[in-house]
Amino acid sequence: MLLRERSSLMNAHNEVDEALSRAAETQSMLARQRNTILSSSSRLGLIIDRVPGLNQLMNFIHRRRIKNELIIATVIALCICFTLWYMFG
Repeated sequence: MLLRERSSLMNAHNEVDEALSRAAETQSMLARQRNTILSSSSRLGLIIDRVPGLNQLMNFIHRRRIKNELIIATVIALCICFTLWYMFG
């Protein structure tokens, strides 16, 4: 009986060790990905700083995207309002 309990405890201990090693490996992979993204972002910033027209283009695209998102959100809100007005009005 004690041997069975010991063997089940060892199995549980091994499974916990495997789970911890997978978690550590995942953490290191995420750290490497973060470093890669940060270095890519800094390189992109350097390229944008070197080409003045590119910075203006990026700002224009960003403003256009925000404007489009605002228009879509307004249309969705109006559709919801009209639907509620139609259902309960």
